[in-house]
Formats: sequence, C-alpha cells, structure tokens
Amino acid sequence: MRGKKVTSRDVALKAGVSQTAVSMILNERKDVSFKKETVDLVLKTARELNYQPNLQARNMKLNRANSIGFLSSWRPTTFVYAPVMESLQAICSHKNYSITLCAGKKNNQGLPDFIEYYLQNRIDALVYIAYIHEDISETIDLLKKHGVPFVCIIGGMDIQEVDAVTVNLFQGAYISTEHLIKKGYKNILYIEPYGELNRGEKQRVEGYKQALKDYHMSNQKIIKISHPDDALEDIMQALKGNTCDGIVASHIYFGYLAIKGAGMLHMHVPKDLGIISCDHDTYAPYIAVPITTADVPLYEMGEQAGKILFDKLENKEKQCIKIEIPSTLSIRQSTSR
Repeated sequence: MRGKKVTSRDVALKAGVSQTAVSMILNERKDVSFKKETVDLVLKTARELNYQPNLQARNMKLNRANSIGFLSSWRPTTFVYAPVMESLQAICSHKNYSITLCAGKKNNQGLPDFIEYYLQNRIDALVYIAYIHEDISETIDLLKKHGVPFVCIIGGMDIQEVDAVTVNLFQGAYISTEHLIKKGYKNILYIEPYGELNRGEKQRVEGYKQALKDYHMSNQKIIKISHPDDALEDIMQALKGNTCDGIVASHIYFGYLAIKGAGMLHMHVPKDLGIISCDHDTYAPYIAVPITTADVPLYEMGEQAGKILFDKLENKEKQCIKIEIPSTLSIRQSTSR
C-alpha cells in the first residue's frame, strides 16, 4: 500500500517556512528571491521527505507542458536518429522535460501534429532534424506562423532567421583529404554523388579542393556518379586507369563500393589505394576493409540544439544562432599503410 504523498505543506511545516515561500523556491520562481539559507533549508527538507512535485499541476499553473517535440525526416533506423535523440534526452532529463515524438501527420483541419500539440499545450517547443537537401520552407513557415520556438538540425542553415545546428562539411572533406596526403597518397580522387549538388555537397567538394591547394598538389580529379545503379561501375572505371592511389568518398556507401571495386581489380587497400569517407555509418568498422571516416558529430549537434532551445524558452533569447560543428576522424584500416 502506498504511503501518504508528501506535499509542499509538509515541507513548509518541517522547515518552519511559509507554504508560499516553499512553493516559490521549489518552482524556481525567477521573479522573487530568498536568502540562501532559506533556499538551502527548503531544498534539504524536500530531499529528506522525498518530496516529489506534481508536475502536471505545476505545468497547468505555469501554462507549460514541460515537453519538447521531436520531428525527424530521418527514419529511426538511420545512423543519424539515435545519437541526436540520446543527447536531447540527456539535456531534457536534466531540465525535467520529456520528449514528445511528432510524425507531421495532419489532422482534419490540415494542421500537422506538432502544431496541434503546441496549440494544445502538449509541447513547449520543437527540435526539427531534416535532410540538408530537403525543402523545409513550408514547415518553417507554419512554425513561425503559430509562434512555436524551434531549432533545426542539419537542415535550415540556409534559411534566414532560423536557429540551426549542423556539421561543417567543408572541414570534414578537408581533413579527409589532408589525412590521405599526410599518409603519403599522391593522386587523390574525389567521388561526387549523382545529381545536382546541394549546398552541403558543394562545401565538401570545396573542402577537397582547398586541401589539395594548401598542400600544393595540382592533380585534382573528381568523378561524378552517373546514376545510383551504376556507382560501382563508375568507380571501377576510374580505378582501372591506375591514375589514383587515394579516394575521398563524399559518402560512406561510395567508400564501401571503392573497397569492393578495388578487390575485384586485385588492388590492395590500403597499400595500393587509400580510401576515406566524408561521413560515417554504423557499419564502417565491419566491412571487408574497415573504412576511415570523418564522423558527423551527431550527439554534439543534438546537445547544442537542446541548449539553444532551452535558452530560448528560459531567457527568451531572440538572436538567431547558427552553429557548424567540426567532424573528427576515426582512423581505420583503409588508410593505415
């Protein structure tokens, strides 16, 4: 049988402080101040009595949900989703907030769930993780129209007056190319993805070019994948000429195909050919030749997005913030000659 729930009145009686003061201290009211001794006494007494606040009642009184909405264009099974979610959960837990998953599904009035949740006071703000190439203008316009505090991750960097956190793709490609150069590879090929390049892909190409320039290497070579189904054939065709001894893959899948193609051509990785990817995935250490990667700092991106969002909620910060976090290398067998 459960014991009697401890209330703020019980804390007040034991501490010898008014219930109003106890309520203000436990609710961390910013507009009133108390002596440090009083605050310490109330908090100590609350701990001793194992006082647990009634969050639902508190939130109704303060007109807040104590929950952050999470909207993702990335599927939960992708390598992006879990680290971002983990970091957001950590910062939300520290702030006594929960996370509400949003799917973007529209109600009968045509409003997506994240707007409906905000209007119903079920979330206080939103973290939105989108693809870099995705047109998110309609979603952004809706969020702004309804006054939802939000931060974007990956997408949104090129939209004015939108807080956003992403990875520095220029730097990721730069350090990938630099790593091959420092390992003694002389003729470094860059694999560009199929289709028109988005902002991020252009940054990667420029990072590759800048590294070659800074190390006074003029033998720049870029191949563009002609079609996703022909990627392996395109890469093998580039390798057959034996004109390159290093590959910077814009994406890990191309790095994997380069390792596969090299094996089919009886080239040894990393002795004959060094291969590095400008991004990573969970399978990077487990392919035939574990591939060196420039890791996208997903946990840190979620952490920074959470900090920005809570600063907006707690301090009403209005200045637009955009953050690019650098990649770090995970060096594996594919470049370890």
